Amino acid sequence: MTTPEELNAILDRIVKNQQTETDMTVLRRSLSGSGQIVSQQGKYAVNLGQGQEIHIGDRTYYGADAEIIREIVRSLLEELKATGQFAAFKEQNQQSVDELMQQVRSLIHDDIQRLHGTMPLWGVAHWVPLGDLFVDVNILEELSSSRKSELDDLWQDFTTGMQRYSGDRSLARIGLGSERQRVSGLEVLAKNTNLMIVGKPGSGKTTYLQRVVTECNAGHLQTHRIPALIKLREFVDDGRKFAYSLECYFEQCWQLSNAEIDLIFHQGRALVLLDGLDEVTGEDGKNITKQIKQFARDYPQVQVILTCRTQSQESQFERFDYVEVADFNEGQVRSFSEHWFKAVTKDDSAGLARVQKFLNELLLETNKPIRDLAITPILLSLTCVVFHYTGNFYSQHSKLYEEGLELLLEQWENSREIERDEIYRDLSPERKLELLSYLAVKKFEQPQYVLFEQSEIEGYIAEFLEIGLKHKAIATRRKLSQSRTTKYRLL
Repeated sequence: MTTPEELNAILDRIVKNQQTETDMTVLRRSLSGSGQIVSQQGKYAVNLGQGQEIHIGDRTYYGADAEIIREIVRSLLEELKATGQFAAFKEQNQQSVDELMQQVRSLIHDDIQRLHGTMPLWGVAHWVPLGDLFVDVNILEELSSSRKSELDDLWQDFTTGMQRYSGDRSLARIGLGSERQRVSGLEVLAKNTNLMIVGKPGSGKTTYLQRVVTECNAGHLQTHRIPALIKLREFVDDGRKFAYSLECYFEQCWQLSNAEIDLIFHQGRALVLLDGLDEVTGEDGKNITKQIKQFARDYPQVQVILTCRTQSQESQFERFDYVEVADFNEGQVRSFSEHWFKAVTKDDSAGLARVQKFLNELLLETNKPIRDLAITPILLSLTCVVFHYTGNFYSQHSKLYEEGLELLLEQWENSREIERDEIYRDLSPERKLELLSYLAVKKFEQPQYVLFEQSEIEGYIAEFLEIGLKHKAIATRRKLSQSRTTKYRLL
């Protein structure tokens, strides 16, 4: 195949009107597959003649130069179509990529279901099938952070919220104005564009991607594509082996050659889901971000879906539509709660009875503060688990969090029979809560206060428990004891 350097030399000669017949032969051969020029490394796909800028390697052609190149390419494509070479080669490529798709889908099918077909559930010691709990998320196609509100709008929102309760929105939020248009997460996916999906922590971004990849894997959507879900925080270690190249990563995962990967990506036969951009920071984060942007430029036919916490992305992604995961509305709260109690009780009739009692309590006016809180999957799960074990709601958010933490610290650990190191074994629930408070304070003092590295959290725990001082004192006593023993023996 033609390398980017060779292509750039040819295009430079075309711009200068110095092209040779050999140059034209090389271009014909390169274009005979699908109207694209493809580099040897499989990284620089260019849909020449389609109206966009022309990228070859690190080189970009603009304006008049790009138009000269496109005109030459258009004439070559017409020539190929007239002689039938283009159609024949395209049909051959189509058969080849279909065979590759079936091969890869068969290879990865069971792994996708095993890795992404279940999810953890608060209050249950085992993971549950994704389909037993999933509630389709709604997407806002206009980001809340991009909407500007004037003083009159804010006052109108406030007075409206004070005067009435909206069944579809449990808390009329100041600054949101009229309800923004919601669409189904699957409906947004069907638009076939690259998406940057932002949302607050616990809003359901990861679960949404799990649902998409398993539905595609089962042949219920995007059947013409190979699905792949990568959790970017886990990709850091694997990515270092390939300089964070997604192409190299998929070559290994799908057990394909460079040419086969190249063919699949240029035909747009992959659905690449990348979860948690905000979870990769520092140099790793910068390198991964760079590679994602390059991948999206090089393979515009591939659909890329990327998730990130709201307002966490530091750089803009071109050719991506920015959308936001919406808070649960009343219907979704009901549906999620029903799924949750059925999964916990493992009895549909008992689960329905329990969820009805839960919803009746939740909709009481005295429980409006909790209702306003339980609008994301993670906080609604917390509300469900507290009610399941205590039968109570708490009007104060802090009390709900406290009760949830105590359940996590006591019931979960006991039910899972976790073995603890000696230094943690005698910690009371109260002492554990103090430790968590200490960790929260220490972390919020840092510029990067969201994510923990293991070494960092271990350091804070050691500080709180004075592990370092205790170990040092023990080591000193042992050393002195050994010294006295040695001296006695010498005497």
